[in-house]
This record gives sequence, structure tokens and C-alpha cells, in this order.
Amino acid sequence: MGAPGEIRFTAQQWRENVLMSEQTEHARVTRHLVRYGANFSPFIAERAFGAFIEDASGRRVLDFTSGQMSAVLGHSHPEIVEVVTEMIGRLDHLFSGMLSRPVIDLAEVLSGLAPGLNKVLLLTTGAESNEAAIRMAKMVTGGWEVVGFAQSWHGMTGAAAAATYSAGRRGHGPAPVGSMAVFAALGLGLALPFIAIAFIPALRSLLPKPGAWMATLQRILAVPMALTAAACLWLLWRQGGVSGLLAGLISVALLVAALILAGRNQRKGKPAIALPVILFAIAAAAPIVGLGRGELAVVGRPAAGTEQWSEAAVASALAAGHPVFVDFTADWCLTCKVNEAGAINRDSVRDAFRKAGVVEFVGDWTNGDPAITRFLESRARAGVPLYLWYEPGNPEPEELPQVLTQAMLSERAGRPR
Repeated sequence: MGAPGEIRFTAQQWRENVLMSEQTEHARVTRHLVRYGANFSPFIAERAFGAFIEDASGRRVLDFTSGQMSAVLGHSHPEIVEVVTEMIGRLDHLFSGMLSRPVIDLAEVLSGLAPGLNKVLLLTTGAESNEAAIRMAKMVTGGWEVVGFAQSWHGMTGAAAAATYSAGRRGHGPAPVGSMAVFAALGLGLALPFIAIAFIPALRSLLPKPGAWMATLQRILAVPMALTAAACLWLLWRQGGVSGLLAGLISVALLVAALILAGRNQRKGKPAIALPVILFAIAAAAPIVGLGRGELAVVGRPAAGTEQWSEAAVASALAAGHPVFVDFTADWCLTCKVNEAGAINRDSVRDAFRKAGVVEFVGDWTNGDPAITRFLESRARAGVPLYLWYEPGNPEPEELPQVLTQAMLSERAGRPR
């Protein structure tokens, strides 16, 4: 058998080969497979028997997820294998409108198990079952609304997807009919005061009379408007660089000039939209037409102490034994900026990350990076923020809440490894 040192070396070499093989398989999964829900399990099954599944290294996992048949009868049950082998050699597939004798026999047996329910609908997936149940419920009740619980998942067919919590997100089919009713109710609620004032004369008498207070209110409301304009200019600088900011300022100045001219025309009793006003408006649009981003942009440059996100870079950091924190953010995302100021960029969190060797990746979605978009959709997310925490040796991340705290990040960085 060799010396003890040689045995330990052989075992270590075997573990390294298994790890390299798993990493290769996961890389192939990333390249070639599409997943419409959560990510695939990191366990790649090689064989199954009874209640267990095994991977190529012989590691066993107790299987509670492969469906009712596997949970009740077990994998590779000898009788099931025998019957399936016999039937597939005789008759393996039919058009859905055609029948075979075993199907009729099964329907007869099943209908005898539930008194009063004499007919059977045989389906192959959970989504099909939910689809049929929804259609039957609509036929019987005459209703059309479907209540879907938060974090639910019902399948990818039409009605099942529409009843799914994540269905309203990009890439997951039509939104539930009920959500349309919600938005319609919101619109009606916003419009209701104006409708009431228009149709009920008594309400109009309650409105304050015009006066000097209107000018004061105008000045007060100008403050948040000015702050919004400043934020937009900052975002333009982030996306277009200094050239973009200058183009924006020139456009704003020309637009202000057009509005001043229109106001003067109105005070003189002339049409507000005259030729000079139109020329100024056209000139205001000219500086930003075709404004590029690319090398002019400030976004896309990772902050100090962070790296630019890519799936390959995350996999490389994990293979090197580092914990990984991924921050998908955007400059126009207010929640992202609050989290960065209140948690991610705090000294205590930075110190904890540095001591634990945490590698932080930033995925900047300000300009809608296609690779980030695909990754967000693969996790059933329609936007940012998205925060992921990876532990070494586990390619499946923990999805953190959208509101972060210093303690939440420091605790994960300080975990024993």
C-alpha cells in the first residue's frame, strides 16, 4: 500500500481531482444551460438508488426533492425499472389525443380511489396541474382573479406563471390580472380628488383663494425641483463624463432661454410658441443628441478595494478560498446609495472584510450592462439592488436583504472557516 505519507498524498490528490472536475462541470453548466428559476443545485448527480443520490466522487445525498415517486418508492426501484423497460421497448410515445391500454387501466384505478370523482386528468408536471386547476376553478366559479402568495412558484405555463410571485418580473411572463386592478385603483385614487372637485361645486368653495401664498408655495416647491435637477446632472456626469455634463448644462441654459422668451411673448399678448422659441428649443436638444458614454463615462470603474464583477472572476476568487461579496448597484438607485453609505463603505465593515480576505465585486448596472441583466434574470430579479454572499467551496450564494446593516456584513465576514 506504500508509506503513510504516500497514502495521504494520494487521498489529497484524489480530492483535488474531484474538486477540479466539479469546477469544470459547473463551468459547462454556466456556458450551456438556462435556468428560469433559482440557480441549479451545486450537486451533480451521477447515479441514484433508494432514497440516495450520488455524485461522481461517491458522495451521497439524501434526496427529498426529486418528486413524489422517488420519495415514496425510491430511485431505481426494481419493479419500476422492469415495467418501464418492458413498456418503452413496446410503446414509448403517443400523440396526446391517442390512448393505450395502461392509461385506461390507470384512470379506472384512480377514479375508484375517490368516490364521486369518476374522471381523471393525467398530466406530467406540476405547472400543468396548476394550469388545469386554475382553468377548472374559473369555469366553476366564474371568477378570474387568482391570489398568489409571496415567494410562491407555480410553474412557467401561462396561468401558473401569472399566479406566481415572480411572474411580474422581467422574463417570467405576464403579470397577474390582479396587479392590473391594483394599478388601476392607484390611478383612480390619485385622480379622485380632481374628479371630485370638478363634479362637486361645494368642494370648490373650500379651496383657498388665490393670493400671495401661491408665490411662497412656488418658492418652497422649487427647492426639491432644484435638488432633482442637480441629481440628474450628477447622474449625467456619471454616465457621460465631463463632456456629458457640459452638454447637459448647455442644453439646460438654452431651454431656460426658450422658456423666458415664451413667457415674455405671453405677457405681451403674443403666441408663446414663436419662431425664436422653437429655434432655442431645437438648440437645447442638439448638444445631447448622440452623446456617447463609453470612455467618457465615470461608471464602470470599480471603487478602491473592489473588483469589477464577472461570473468567471467570482468563480476564480472562490477557487482561491476567499469569501465573496457581490454588490449589484446603479447610480440612480437610491436604496443602493443608502446601503453603500450606511453599511458597505463603513470602516468597521471594510476592516472585517480585509481581515477575513473577503473579495468584493461590484456589478454596476447604471447603463444596463447585458451580462448583469442576464444574471439578474437568472435569479428572478428585475433590478437592483442585489447583494450576494458566497462562502468558499459553495458556488450557490446567500441572497442578502435589500437593506443592509454593518452587523449583517461584519458577522458574515467573521464566520470561522
